[in-house]
Amino acid sequence: MTSFRDLADALPRLSPDVPTVAFPPGISQPEERNPAFVEPTLTLRHGDPDSAQAILLAAPAAVGKSTFAEALAADRRALLWDLGQFPVGSGSFVGKLTEAHGITALVGVTHAISKGEYCVVLDALDEGYSLSRSDNFEAFMADLAKQTMQLSPSRPAIVACGRTDIVDITSLLLADAGLDVCVLTLDFFSLQGAREFVDLQLDKAGHIAHRQFRGPRSEERRVGK
Repeated sequence: MTSFRDLADALPRLSPDVPTVAFPPGISQPEERNPAFVEPTLTLRHGDPDSAQAILLAAPAAVGKSTFAEALAADRRALLWDLGQFPVGSGSFVGKLTEAHGITALVGVTHAISKGEYCVVLDALDEGYSLSRSDNFEAFMADLAKQTMQLSPSRPAIVACGRTDIVDITSLLLADAGLDVCVLTLDFFSLQGAREFVDLQLDKAGHIAHRQFRGPRSEERRVGK
């Protein structure tokens, strides 16, 4: 198993020197993570995160993939692409980079990718697969692999989150195109993590009693014995 911090530290952090012109719909650069975010543990399924050019994160529905993607992007100052918001196809990768950073900065962006100083976080792979249709999604992944391999980044340049079945498809598409891929799974919370998550949700809702009175049921059990 590994941690959010381990993964984040393995990724490039975008330099503030890389300019942004305008964010197309569905693309953002989160400044901070959700205050209710609880770092999950991760389990390696296959591949080597130290040598991979792309890292895929798999989890069932409603496990917190989008919150995780947002937190990771905020930590690395990376662009976050919500693939459920726009269709993709061949040429979309360079096209969206150009829209976000401007055509005059594109050379600097590709140079940063090559040097291992830039990564993109792709969220909602499953929604993107449905929105773009399978043939366009496959063309996008083939082009993404081609562009990434040409730049030969020294650190992972792509992180993508999605449901397990679509991550499996994406892994095959990227690997078939020759890209070095690593797949991790987002684990369910431990008991401590689940308690922390509930506490933060109650904090967010404005409650305080759960912080003032801890574990009454546990106390009752001990008294009863």
